[in-house]
Amino acid sequence: MRKKFTLLIALLALSVSTWATSTVTWTEQDVETVSLTCENVDDVQTSSPINGITVSLTKTSDVYNCQFTGKEPWITGTGGYLTFTSSVGDISGIVITCSTVYNQPNEFNLSTGWTYMDDGDTKTFTWAGTASNEVILSGNDLDFVISSIVFSVEETEPGPVDPTPSESTVEWGTSDVQPISLNCENVDEVQTASEISGITASLTRTSAGEYSYCQFANSDLWITLSCGYLTFTSTVGNISAIVISIKDKYTEPSNLSSDWTYDDETRTLTWAGTASNEVILSGSMDIVISSIVFTVVSGSSPVDPTPSDPFFMWEERQVSHVNLYCESLNAVETAPVIKNVIASLTKTSNGSCYFMNRGLIINENGELTFQSLVGDLTGIEITCDYISVANNLSAGWEYNSVANTLTWTGTAAEEVTLSGNIDISISSIKYYYSPAAAPRLGEDIYDVNYQRYVITGAHTAKVASSLAHTYSIPEYVEDLGVTYYITEIDDYAYANLENEGYVYIGTNIAKIGAHAFDGHRRLTFAGIYSTVLDTIGDAAFRNCTLMAAFECNTMLPPVFGSNVFSGDNYLNHISVHPSYVNDYKNAAGWSAYSGKINAIGAANATVGEEFFFHNQMTTGLYAVTSVGSTQAQRQAKVIPYTAEVNAIYPITREGTLVIPEEVGYSGNEYRITGIGANAFKDSARFNMVLMPQAVKSIESGAFRNCTGVEKVFFLWDDPTSVTWADGAAGQGNDFRTAASGNTKIFVPEGRLDVYKAWAPAWADCMYEGAVLDVDVSAAQDPDHVGRFYRTFYDSKTDYLLPPSVWAFAGYVSGDEFMLTHVAFDGQILPKNTPVVLESETPTYRLIPTGNTAPAYTGPNQLIGSDEDILVSSLGDDADKVYVLASQAWIGDNLQIGMGMYRYVGSMLAAHKAFMILDIPSGGQNAPARFLFRPERTPTSVENVQNGNASCTKILRDGQLIIIKDGKEYNAQGLIVK
Repeated sequence: MRKKFTLLIALLALSVSTWATSTVTWTEQDVETVSLTCENVDDVQTSSPINGITVSLTKTSDVYNCQFTGKEPWITGTGGYLTFTSSVGDISGIVITCSTVYNQPNEFNLSTGWTYMDDGDTKTFTWAGTASNEVILSGNDLDFVISSIVFSVEETEPGPVDPTPSESTVEWGTSDVQPISLNCENVDEVQTASEISGITASLTRTSAGEYSYCQFANSDLWITLSCGYLTFTSTVGNISAIVISIKDKYTEPSNLSSDWTYDDETRTLTWAGTASNEVILSGSMDIVISSIVFTVVSGSSPVDPTPSDPFFMWEERQVSHVNLYCESLNAVETAPVIKNVIASLTKTSNGSCYFMNRGLIINENGELTFQSLVGDLTGIEITCDYISVANNLSAGWEYNSVANTLTWTGTAAEEVTLSGNIDISISSIKYYYSPAAAPRLGEDIYDVNYQRYVITGAHTAKVASSLAHTYSIPEYVEDLGVTYYITEIDDYAYANLENEGYVYIGTNIAKIGAHAFDGHRRLTFAGIYSTVLDTIGDAAFRNCTLMAAFECNTMLPPVFGSNVFSGDNYLNHISVHPSYVNDYKNAAGWSAYSGKINAIGAANATVGEEFFFHNQMTTGLYAVTSVGSTQAQRQAKVIPYTAEVNAIYPITREGTLVIPEEVGYSGNEYRITGIGANAFKDSARFNMVLMPQAVKSIESGAFRNCTGVEKVFFLWDDPTSVTWADGAAGQGNDFRTAASGNTKIFVPEGRLDVYKAWAPAWADCMYEGAVLDVDVSAAQDPDHVGRFYRTFYDSKTDYLLPPSVWAFAGYVSGDEFMLTHVAFDGQILPKNTPVVLESETPTYRLIPTGNTAPAYTGPNQLIGSDEDILVSSLGDDADKVYVLASQAWIGDNLQIGMGMYRYVGSMLAAHKAFMILDIPSGGQNAPARFLFRPERTPTSVENVQNGNASCTKILRDGQLIIIKDGKEYNAQGLIVK
């Protein structure tokens, strides 16, 4: 009985003291989202608030490092400090639990109030100082890995509220207005004045253009074409009224925001809306202010200024992003995601129907649909530069000829349609909405390319990080049945990665965060296919050392941060939308690169221009040797590495050197017709060289001292057409000199005598090798677009697989034809191995290598022959033969889709693999088709670092699996096995 009584007292005490102390916990997932790196002394990096607590990192020394990224605070020496700031009450205690602490505790000189404890199982840093809303952690050599942080927070007991708040006034006279100097030069820039008597003025610019201007300086308020807005914020109570007295006016205030009115007789602008601690003034005006009087409701806490139905705007810039044109009846054109709304245009009858460059013409021949991603739309206000005609509007819409607006106030809905007889030019669209819940806000999503996204809204997400070798940022991802549109690349998402690759940025990206690709030295090309990109953050592509070309399809130049391309030494071309080249050349930030800006698709390279190219096995530095409008006219040659390139892609790497037929650069293909002087000099660790037919010129010393080469494949039909600057081939110590080394040189079949006469010094090491040209252009898998398949068999020759070609053994499981790897991307396909070949291109070349690869011994039900086989010769097995096809007749039915089909022909072709399967037990007939499932087998296995714990990732059944400590996790971190 006594225990029950004590518990009752405790619960009663807790019920009346809930504001006293509570805890805020950051789990491992919370801590992992923090990404702070300070580069300069007194630089401060601040995270977003997590459960009301914000962490900031300050660097105090140039000598030492200072960062806090992915659970790991690292302050070497006394290089900086961490600050925890609370917005939910004073912090009275902090416990940081660590999975790893790298330095011994006696090396720490922790700041006041902090202690360290290691009891063998648990390692903790604890703070128990005087309660404060700000706590600092500093020390000498802090380096540990956090698993959780628990903050004890003293909540403030709410005080009494004055039931009869009184009103007072705050007056800004001429002497107060005169010092204000706000001038916004960039879109979405915010300028803020100092606080005057508890009220602050902020100016925000929302659009750019020749005639748009936005400033509040020396009593002059100038907002042209509704290109910005002025915000008054109060810290002394809620504002219930504002009166702005005008000394002089150059244009009459018009298109004023809600609850504002203008009286020309008294020359006053007046606001009388619902009391709030924040009031916005927007419209078009050019006036001189003499005074501003604010009526303030005192004695009450400021209220949240957010209206019950919040809103967001499509300013002139966002409206200009829309480019919809329907040519066919019932055709639907859809815009990308623009500030949480997707606009679609449907043509319903013959006649004009488009929404382009702010102009909307429907003329009762179509309908425009606005689809919200953030909740039901409750109101829409379309403000126009002019309205030629607007009548017969659909339900809920009204036209105001005085204000030049179309307004919708119908029943709340996720989609709203506008139709009628309409010909207008739009300057802005304002959307009111009822917010929908985003139950998974902040959760991670992974795709099959190991790209991580963070959910930012009910139907939106941002790219957070990636472990993939190439990046394709999609329009959207789907997870648990929900579509999430990818609208942002987070700060530092790909910073300092060493993975090879290009980046293709999808159509819905509106923002590329600061430092998004900063320090990604192996990024060679960035293509932005978003037409709605508004912002490229500071240093977004800084120190992308080898990036040679940058493409941006956004029509209007995005706002350009500082140092975006700083240190990009090989950036020769910035290709932009052809209609907006001059806009880019003259835009702030972009203008510094005007000499490199050209239209997308223009043949804009110059002879001698250098660029780096990497594509799986093809890696090299190139110089343009010929330019022109056709592919045949565009040529380049391989040139020696610079020290800078060699530090990133060492030319001395082991393996196969593939001289490519052609490489892509700045939107065009360049045929590789030459090898420059000393291009591969002293590169002794190549063991195989593939020389294409296109190369016609080899300059002095190109292969001097390449003594490690064991095999060379010359693909020229006529070697005498090739200019080799070192004299007769075989001299100059190229590959090998006469009678030295073990190099084998393979030449086209039937051309051996020609090659021996051309290079007698190599005659004793030349061999014929039949190069096999493969054409699978008619065998694209309809279920796997961009993948081409064929079967293959050769019992006599090993073949080198070129880039982007994979060889699979096959077997049947249930009703599916399964695949397992044999070789891929530059590996050797062993002879006598029947396989399925998968490629990303419809044509490619298999290179014979001689008998060098060990035989394949894995599971494989495929068989093959070097000669044609009569099916009838197989006897009882004739009705059990299956071949790979993209379509086949089964009875009278044409089957579409890649699969292993029962063969009904008379002759099996040589060098193609097939299967013979017994009829199942029980007298059943063998199935007519086995479904083709190339993605059912792991397509990638590689070790990665996840924090400090080694793990393995694989792709199984199309799903990312992470193996750690013997357990299997899916991309969301849930145990699956």
